[in-house]
Amino acid sequence: SIKNNGEIKIYGDGSSKLFWVHKMDLCRIIQAVVANCKLGVYNIIAERDGISLLKLAELMFQICAFGQRTKIEFISSAKIPINLRFDISKSKSCFSEIKHIKLEYGLKEYLNKEVD
Repeated sequence: SIKNNGEIKIYGDGSSKLFWVHKMDLCRIIQAVVANCKLGVYNIIAERDGISLLKLAELMFQICAFGQRTKIEFISSAKIPINLRFDISKSKSCFSEIKHIKLEYGLKEYLNKEVD
């Protein structure tokens, strides 16, 4: 694992996208929905284009202070890379007062690093 020995496994070629939202962002949005009766369907993600698994791995290496990547093992996958895009304009306009937590902060928190 990246936390123990600087290694990470990626299924496929690393181009598949990951869509994320920090748990505190999600809690604040749910609170806003309940408090303001903003019922409806919302795409709640931080970035509409997501982040590729390869970029995410490289960011994790930077956070763990390995500098350049140490070891990425690509595991072949018969699946087609996932490259979705979400329309988050409704959630951005309805919840514009909520400042999203940056991916780097969430990763530092997850990897138990000191957060600036």
